[in-house]
Amino acid sequence: KKEKKEEKPKDPRTILLDSIASNLRAIAAGVTAGDSRVMGRAIRSFASLRRTMEPEVLKALLEEFVDPARATKAQYISYVPAADVVMGDADKDAEKPKVEIKFPQLAKPYPPELEAYAVLILLVKLSDQRDDKQKALDCASALVLWLKTLNRRTLDVFSARAYFYLSLAYERCGKLSELRPELLAAYRTACLRHDQMGQATLLNLLLRNYLAYNLYDQALKLVSKTSFPDSRPNMQYARYLFY
Repeated sequence: KKEKKEEKPKDPRTILLDSIASNLRAIAAGVTAGDSRVMGRAIRSFASLRRTMEPEVLKALLEEFVDPARATKAQYISYVPAADVVMGDADKDAEKPKVEIKFPQLAKPYPPELEAYAVLILLVKLSDQRDDKQKALDCASALVLWLKTLNRRTLDVFSARAYFYLSLAYERCGKLSELRPELLAAYRTACLRHDQMGQATLLNLLLRNYLAYNLYDQALKLVSKTSFPDSRPNMQYARYLFY
């Protein structure tokens, strides 16, 4: 009789590191090839990463891929939320040897897309922590301010996502109207750069901004003077039709 070898289930951290490594390699390859579609796939992985991300891994990711010269690097690392520990789990985890945190060896200097990826994961985690809205607002503001200094098509998806979380942070802080001029300026820039993901995202954010304050005439005027991008993302188009 042949004995079946039972495969041991992978450690959660190993699965997490494998997922991050896969995204990092794909982003680096996408930058080299000028393929922005890869960035969209990395963003979609946030749905699982936001649930499984560990503070130590996120800190290591920021430490490795955020430019040391960036004034906000220490702030980013200090903003990493603590782990949610269930009673009884802490002792069990202490008994298990922790998997060493390693990332794939990629060419240096790292492209800004890798930094944007790392900071966006932090921003997603902060947005999930509703008890501290100011940290999410500060992180989103710093990220958007930095991304505005760059003009790379492979960063368009990251920039659009950053504006989404910036708008969410302003809304939760009760200051959504203050962001309107920034969104309008960003939308004009996205149009000039033919950034269709940015156009779609920012158009929806502007409509939400107007409707939140019952500015129906201005929202209607915006819709009549703009057109939704042809190569529209389905999710953004559905949101546009809803508004």
